[in-house]
Amino acid sequence: WGVSRAFFEMSDDENEQVEVEETFDESKIAAIDAKIAEIQKMVTQNRLQDALVAGLNDPPYIAKDEALKLRFAEALYGAVAGIKETDIDNVIQGLSVEQQDVLMKYLYKFMAMSGDWKENDDRFKDSPKILKIHARLTEKAGLGCIVRTLAERKTV
Repeated sequence: WGVSRAFFEMSDDENEQVEVEETFDESKIAAIDAKIAEIQKMVTQNRLQDALVAGLNDPPYIAKDEALKLRFAEALYGAVAGIKETDIDNVIQGLSVEQQDVLMKYLYKFMAMSGDWKENDDRFKDSPKILKIHARLTEKAGLGCIVRTLAERKTV
């Protein structure tokens, strides 16, 4: 099945909006699934920063399937939650501004995901670390990172 996503471009000739169609097909789903597997493999190999960067570089913005986006976020959660508290600053320092913005999006996504977890879910143990990463990221990237995250139309 093909899911279609429409977006707009400005026409050079008449300065008017022209609808352009981009198809989200099985090959793109397979590519996202492969990226999820790659991130999970890096997490199991304790290559957390590599896993984080891999997820932040190409998030599945175009996917309309929320279950697919959730699987991607859960894979990335493993990388973020695995970061040692002593390494948080170095990890954030190694990210570009765009990667920092995407990380902020995922931190908010992780907080929202926790609403669906069962009361005895082990992932709750990582909540203080997620909040510490949020605080450190805000210190490094500034409040603009939060504003860009909240104003951005591309969701993770």
